[in-house]
Amino acid sequence: MAGLDIATIRKIRRAVETGKKTQKEIAEKYGVSVSTVRRIAKMTAKEFETYVQRKKEQQKKKKKK
Repeated sequence: MAGLDIATIRKIRRAVETGKKTQKEIAEKYGVSVSTVRRIAKMTAKEFETYVQRKKEQQKKKKKK
């Protein structure tokens, strides 16, 4: 998941929530493994927001360098 941007993770979460495609189809579409899709799908809303905040902080640190 480390290499994925926040927007892609949100798209994967939405795709899983709609239930129109299998996790395998979603994984193929976004070029990730099924286990990555499964981990993203299992995240609670709170866990996801914590992840987003952490990712944003990392991006800010990279820009400062």
